Amino acid sequence: MKLLNLSVGAAILLTSVAPALSDDIVKVLSIVTNRPGETDYIAGIEKSFEDANPGVDVQVEYMDDESFKVKLPTLLQSNQKPDLFFSFSGGLVAEQQSQGVLRDITDHINSTGCAAQHSAGGMASYSVDERVYGLPMYASNVALYYNMDLAEKAGIDPQQIKTWDDFLGQVQAAKDAGVTPIVLGAKDRWPAMFYHAMLALRMVGLEGYAAAMAGENGGFASPEWVAVSEQLARLGELEPFQSGYLDTTYDKSQTLFGDGVGMFMLMGEWLVPAQAATATDGKGIPKDRIGAVPFPVVEGGKGDADGTFGGMNGWLISAGASDTAVDFLCHYVGTDNQRTAAEAGFWLPVAKGTADAVSDPHNSWAAAQLGKSSSHTVFDQNLPGAVAGAQLDAAVDLISGATTPEDAQQLIEDERQLL
Repeated sequence: MKLLNLSVGAAILLTSVAPALSDDIVKVLSIVTNRPGETDYIAGIEKSFEDANPGVDVQVEYMDDESFKVKLPTLLQSNQKPDLFFSFSGGLVAEQQSQGVLRDITDHINSTGCAAQHSAGGMASYSVDERVYGLPMYASNVALYYNMDLAEKAGIDPQQIKTWDDFLGQVQAAKDAGVTPIVLGAKDRWPAMFYHAMLALRMVGLEGYAAAMAGENGGFASPEWVAVSEQLARLGELEPFQSGYLDTTYDKSQTLFGDGVGMFMLMGEWLVPAQAATATDGKGIPKDRIGAVPFPVVEGGKGDADGTFGGMNGWLISAGASDTAVDFLCHYVGTDNQRTAAEAGFWLPVAKGTADAVSDPHNSWAAAQLGKSSSHTVFDQNLPGAVAGAQLDAAVDLISGATTPEDAQQLIEDERQLL
């Protein structure tokens, strides 16, 4: 047997059947990261693995979110596929597993000790029928982030927001004060979807999602779901977004928020470092001048008042990938390296033994919200692809006034009926 000297807390043993070959190449496909220092952190992980395994070459390719989502399905069916690739988890994992493009790594990570560094819940996000196909790296929590200086200019206190009507009232107050209320990158659709999904979580809850998917009471076209879209349409009617928001990408919206163009941005905790990295002046808004509040409840809503919405993000292993690729993933998301990420304030790692290393105040706040949450919904990824796509389109059309609440929900329901 060959012992790989990896800093993952538990020694990883490889049998002589699958040694690290001199020409081993581990191809990694990642989404672009804008957190300051993160690419250097990843490069350090690559180097430590290569140093421990002479002849292994780890190659990381980065794509922006939208290109990644568009190109990945084709890549996974080609001879250019990556060995491991970033994953937002959710229902797409089962879909990819059913297509035969993933490798079952259950036995390997159990035999090497890698699995022992991760909770059952974290690994469940990358499992199908109790077989594991990838590993989690970090969790995220979406909330209303705001520019404290602009809030003061508008004469409002976002910490007083408890209900959706409170939020809409502060949006109008900001407009009246000459402050752009909200920054939104609607061109990529999913930032707009966050509003629709969060309203749904508050108004119909996870049970409402399940009932709609089962086609009960009209499915996604039920009166309860139409009411969700009505609330989003109310926001759109206030015209609260920056000029050109429909042509603004998510990446550009981070820059705009960091440049102080608008007061609120509904996004995950990653926004804080990302806006600093992408702001025009290279600095953005100081961390201590960014506040956050949970997404408000909707009066009369039957959903989860304190449920959270975000992601469980990590990596999947492609079918045919080598044991070396799996071992690199274990190294990457293992306890030691994830503690380093937590200490640097990159994200909220989920590997065992990392919670006490989270020191960034914004990450600590997000972790506290997750800790007291009654449920955690993983973006749009838990919906079948066609249904999720319809929700993305509906959200943008609702905030822009291009559709009615009834038609928006019927669009989503029509896709559900085609499943």
